[in-house]
Amino acid sequence: ARPPPAAMAASMSGGAGAGAAPVTDASVPEGHRGLHDALYGGGTEASHATEAAYEAKQGEDDGSMLVPVDAFLASRNGRKPLGVYALYDAQQVLQYVGYSRNMVLAIKGHVKRVGKDACAYVRARVRTERSMATRTA
Repeated sequence: ARPPPAAMAASMSGGAGAGAAPVTDASVPEGHRGLHDALYGGGTEASHATEAAYEAKQGEDDGSMLVPVDAFLASRNGRKPLGVYALYDAQQVLQYVGYSRNMVLAIKGHVKRVGKDACAYVRARVRTERSMATRTA
């Protein structure tokens, strides 16, 4: 007989609830290191903390306006804004809503998969709180 899924999850994570230790870069199992590095940049906790904070662009990053995708990507090249974004087609019809820790990379991926006509405009709500940018609060 197999234990219930909740019991399996608790035993695999070393426990659950208030007694569970927070996940840090140092506590990632060796077998998961490659995936962890791919998802979180391969750095240490210090590199997460020292990454320059993204400065939101007033009017463009507060979710109040549609911005052409090419202009959004060009003005944020090399930056990693995180938050919620909505993609619109060339007729400004909503196509997709997503959340990402790196909206530039995520939007580039959408454009590559579905094309520029389906990803012509973006409405972004960027989060600038540091606690949102790292896995620790």
